[in-house]
Amino acid sequence: MKVLIPFALLFLSLTSYSQTEDDCVFNYDVKGLTMEWLQQLNQTNFVWDKNKKLAEKIKDGDTLRVSKVGCVHFSWVVEVTMIENQNTLENTDFWLKKAMGITELFDLKYYHTALKLKNFKLEKPNKNQIVFDIKDDDITDNLFYLGVIVLAENNIKKIIISKYLN
Repeated sequence: MKVLIPFALLFLSLTSYSQTEDDCVFNYDVKGLTMEWLQQLNQTNFVWDKNKKLAEKIKDGDTLRVSKVGCVHFSWVVEVTMIENQNTLENTDFWLKKAMGITELFDLKYYHTALKLKNFKLEKPNKNQIVFDIKDDDITDNLFYLGVIVLAENNIKKIIISKYLN
């Protein structure tokens, strides 16, 4: 639960932030930053959802949602929703492999290396969640890794990978 709460606060700040652009420390052009990031990664066919302030696309039956935004914090968030996924949370090898694919797809190098080298602590905060808790590589750089969160509700599973710059 301790991991889900910071992420929930981060995600809410991305989708419902009410400060004006003048209040922001970072560039708050969510669409521009996100679409530029996707273009740099050669990721195509994403559609911008102006209400959710994120880019979205369906790939291999999964829904990918991506956002890169800055205001008081600068955040990168990738969420993959899988409907009718039969894998249980106990199948950690499946989730590790899936997370590694996502980190490679979105060039999240530190996450990818940590997962590949199994440099994480597997946590199970509750029956509907597992977290690959990635240790921060440098606490002085103000870049924070929130881990790989896998959520399950019936046959719907979500993987959420995010980091933010303070």
